[in-house]
Amino acid sequence: MTFQRKGNRDREEKAIEWLTTEGGMEINRNVNGAAFQEAAKPIWATFIEETGTL
Repeated sequence: MTFQRKGNRDREEKAIEWLTTEGGMEINRNVNGAAFQEAAKPIWATFIEETGTL
């Protein structure tokens, strides 16, 4: 792992830690990517229709 990627990963972990402890946020880290993409299709369709681009 490159130095930059490790730094990014470490900052992300710290941010998530803060959001869950101090921010009171619940974060689901076990995401079903395929189900999310399927559920987001109507949103993208509307976006493309309104803007003409992705």
